[in-house]
Amino acid sequence: MKRNKKIFLMIIGVLLTIIVVSGLTYAFYVWRSSSSIDVIINIDNASQTVVTFYGGDNITGKITPTQYAYQGRVKQMNISSNIAGNDTFNLYLKINTLPNALKVDYFKWQLTSCDLSVNSSCASTTTVNVSGNFSTTSMNNFYDNDTGDLLLLEDEPIPNNLDLYLYLWIDGNVDNDLSIGNLDINFDVYAKGTSAGTYTEGS
Repeated sequence: MKRNKKIFLMIIGVLLTIIVVSGLTYAFYVWRSSSSIDVIINIDNASQTVVTFYGGDNITGKITPTQYAYQGRVKQMNISSNIAGNDTFNLYLKINTLPNALKVDYFKWQLTSCDLSVNSSCASTTTVNVSGNFSTTSMNNFYDNDTGDLLLLEDEPIPNNLDLYLYLWIDGNVDNDLSIGNLDINFDVYAKGTSAGTYTEGS
């Protein structure tokens, strides 16, 4: 009887483990697969420059330590124009919610024109590769006085077609405070044209 009870408990334990792992895998998939509508804005009427934020222009939810940048939050966007090189644009990150516990140098961001999940070393050879973190010192370096937001790209030449990837992650490869896990963030990404008199914003 005791042997049967032990076997039964072992089976229950295995089933619970499978359920928990499956739940975590599903949660991770949902976290990275947004059902939000793509946001498209026209920032240059003259050259028909369009910025598309796939899955919307908002980044919200819980964030936990990861080994690689692409395992954290990823926002993909595309900038396209029928007349490239004549004008420039700025890209901003608006911080709506950032707990004080996440204002640390190991909560990082990287903006690059390559998909790190495909090639983790491609950023060093790409057109765009900018990075920083959410410590007060680093944020001050990117602070824009006009908007009060973080200026990720400034006076970037408008291309014919360019994919950008914004990665947000807690670097799990360094020592960090365990209390930072599962804290909520809420950011918005937006773009503005920088040539006077030619730009409008809107969907």
